[in-house]
Amino acid sequence: GRRRHSLGRVHHRSGFVAVIPYDLSRNRMEIVEVFQQSPDGHLLEAYYAKKAGWNKENGDWLLRNGIKITFDEDGIESSRENFEGLDLWIEGWRETPWTLFADELEAEDLGVPALTFFLESNKSLPQRKLAPFHTHSWYRWSLPWGCLVITLVAAPLGVVFSRRGVLGGVAASVFIAALFVFFDKFFLTLGQSGKVSPAISAWLNNAVFAVVGGILLYFRARNKEVPKPTIDNFKKLFSRSGHEQRVTTSTRSGSPDLEFS
Repeated sequence: GRRRHSLGRVHHRSGFVAVIPYDLSRNRMEIVEVFQQSPDGHLLEAYYAKKAGWNKENGDWLLRNGIKITFDEDGIESSRENFEGLDLWIEGWRETPWTLFADELEAEDLGVPALTFFLESNKSLPQRKLAPFHTHSWYRWSLPWGCLVITLVAAPLGVVFSRRGVLGGVAASVFIAALFVFFDKFFLTLGQSGKVSPAISAWLNNAVFAVVGGILLYFRARNKEVPKPTIDNFKKLFSRSGHEQRVTTSTRSGSPDLEFS
């Protein structure tokens, strides 16, 4: 984004970045200012660069086209190093670009490569901060399957046996679609807050509605009307299953013993 991003204060360093590219592996950050301070708050060094990069392999930082200013104990400039047209490699800065901008990044705005890169580069962050990124990393893979689940639910509802059933099928489709969206956001929120496993929160909604679609498909395949989810129908279902179980038990207990000579 083209706005000033605060680096915060990490290892007694603070600063600003004007431009943060979406793909840090190919593009550079622009207009970078970094200020190194002592533990008691005195300014020690200041870096101004037109571009900056970060080496993922060894964690070194690259500053390009800028100046480095060193200050003494009284805060007075003691030296100035100009690296205009040159690259200044800095070792020992343990923070990564993702660490610096973690508070400003939104997991829902990142794609799979960016989410993977962020998680690999920030394994030391608390799980509470990583939970949204883990959740959306799983959610990116479950989202396409949601289209298949919706199709599995909608297809049986499109099969009607009379004109009166058309309106009921449309109403049921709208209702189930609304439920799908609601629970999709609900489970996603649980995963981002860390209350549910990221994998479960990303896939649970698809699993539940896939079962619903399977039940609807079962009834339509046998040319049966889908029973309405009423209390009476639930009672009939359980009473029928209990009756079948009792009949099976009594049949087995009443079977005569056969003897073979």
